[in-house]
Order: sequence, then structure tokens, then C-alpha cells
Amino acid sequence: HNFPALALSGQCLRDAGRHAEALELYRRAAAENPASAVPVANVAGSLLQLGRRAEAEKEFRHALALDPTEGDSAANLARLLRENGRTAEALELLDRTVAAGGSSVQLFVERGTMRATAGRLEEALDDFRAAVRRAPEDPQPLENAARALFQLGRLREAALTYETLARLAPGRADVWKTLVALYLELGLGAEAERCARAALRVENEPAERARLEELLAGLAAAP
Repeated sequence: HNFPALALSGQCLRDAGRHAEALELYRRAAAENPASAVPVANVAGSLLQLGRRAEAEKEFRHALALDPTEGDSAANLARLLRENGRTAEALELLDRTVAAGGSSVQLFVERGTMRATAGRLEEALDDFRAAVRRAPEDPQPLENAARALFQLGRLREAALTYETLARLAPGRADVWKTLVALYLELGLGAEAERCARAALRVENEPAERARLEELLAGLAAAP
């Protein structure tokens, strides 16, 4: 009957990929503390992992009824609604959760993703930046913000954001190559060369390495 022990045991089982066992412990934790949205959200997450989507949707709604600011539950529920073609309902849910005071990273990433898909890029950028402020070490919101800036034609800001992403994930050749393309578009050959050399250090694909070496040779020969 120890709520913290039940919750932590459920988390350990979840992290080990034992979702059916985690579900049972989360249910017990929810029974011990019926006023808390957290174990209910965990029940929903385990159901989702087990492919029991209808039950997961019901439990995410239960978690939000207990705590309207439960951002991760709102994000997961919105994703389920979106995948079922209920996009307007999903966006309304996310807006309502943000208005209630929800502040989780997932919440803003999901709303930003939906707004970007709808072509509402400025609003999507606001959401991705809100997520970055809450989790500056998480590369996903940064990458989403950089992509939105690129789609808006704000190439210098996009480059700066990709630079931050490259510092977080220096082993990602795709990020360095994106920077190369941006700096070439901006006419900044020296910056493109720097990023191409960084990409070459971490690129393993022979064809891509050859392309980078050819690009570097061309940049070196440029006046």
C-alpha cells in the first residue's frame, strides 16, 4: 500500500520494457492515491505501449479531469486524436491545457507540430521555442524550431538554431550538412567549409564522405 514504492516500481518495470507488469503496479498506485493524476497518466501510458489505444484514451481523459494542466497526458491524447483524424479536437484540447497552465515539453512540441502541419508556422515556432526554454538540452524542440525558421525563410536564425543543435549533438552529420547548405545559401563560404569539415569528421557513409570532400575541394579553390 506504499504509494511512492508502487509508483517507482512501476517506473522501473516500464523502463525495462515490462509494460504489462508496470500497468498493474500503476493501477495499484492509482487506487492508493485516487486524487492524483500522475498514476492515472502512467496507467494510460502503459496501455498505449500495449496497443490498447481506446483504453489509453479513456485514462488520459481521466488524468486531465483530475488535473487539467497534465501536459503529457494532453499531448499523448492529442496525438491519438490526430492519428484518428480528429485534428480540430486535438488542437482544442492542447489550447485548453496550455490555457489551464500546462507547461510540459511534450505539450508544446505536440501543439507546435500540429500548427506547423496546418501551415501556422509562426505559432508553431512560438511553441517550439517554449519547449526549448523548458528543456534547453533536448534536441527535438531545437530541431523543430530550426525547421520552422527555415520554412519561414529566416535562414540566419535557422542557422543559429542549427548551430545550437550541433553543439548538443556534435555527432550528427545530418545537422552539419544542413548547416553547410544554409551557409552556402547565405553566401558564407568560410562557415560552410567549417561545417563541412565537421560533417566529414562524423560521416561514415562512403558516398557522403566523397561528396563532402568534393565540396571542400571546391570551397578551397573558390576565390
